[in-house]
Amino acid sequence: MNAASRLLRIYDRLMQQTAEQSTLNAWAGAFDVALDRPHLEDEVTTLLMGLRSEVNFARARLDAHGVPTGLTSPSFERMSQYASPGHIHSPWKNHVGNLHTPDVRKILEWAAWALREEDEADMSAEELTVLEGELAALEAALGETDMAPYLRDFVRKQVETIRGALRMYGVQGVKPVQDALQKVAGAYKTQEKVIEKTVAAAPEEAKGLFAKAAGVIEKVAKVSDNLSKIKKGGEEAYAIGTAVSAVLLPYLPKLLGA
Repeated sequence: MNAASRLLRIYDRLMQQTAEQSTLNAWAGAFDVALDRPHLEDEVTTLLMGLRSEVNFARARLDAHGVPTGLTSPSFERMSQYASPGHIHSPWKNHVGNLHTPDVRKILEWAAWALREEDEADMSAEELTVLEGELAALEAALGETDMAPYLRDFVRKQVETIRGALRMYGVQGVKPVQDALQKVAGAYKTQEKVIEKTVAAAPEEAKGLFAKAAGVIEKVAKVSDNLSKIKKGGEEAYAIGTAVSAVLLPYLPKLLGA
């Protein structure tokens, strides 16, 4: 998918939501966020801000192709307007009529076609579920493993960073995943000496958990590089994952004995 086709997919899901509910719940349905999530409003708000950024990004990509600004009106403006966190507590029926018009969808449809050469490979729902499950298992293990507070906090921060990026994947594609991996790699690199010393003194169980964390991050890094292969000539636009894997390499052999 490209930026505009992601907008189209979210739009179609949004239009499938029933009118008799809150705007918060309608957007949650469009983003495939379960309504019983403990911090639903915060999560949906974060995704809405990501969607507004993606509208701007899609418009910037169309600018780069010389597409006049007027050709995305009123679709892009309405997507941004109703993706405002300020609307989430109002009834969805108050807004859906302004979005559920043929011109809004048609503009998104042709914009997706116009950016077709920028399509990314797609992560399957199964693959995303597996990665999220492994992150959840890591987080749960942190509370049950005897390890130095520094290591526990370090792993937790990396888990939270990667998890946030995976949640944003459906809205912004591989970009937030790449940004998260760069942040994680920076944390490993800048704290390298402290990590080495703390891991060396850690109990075997803690060493194993730290290695598992590195292994999960490496999986995400490999997925990132696969998603970055755009259609045009199979070109790999980025290889951030490869660089991240190199940073993690000193910790991965421990995984074999974990």
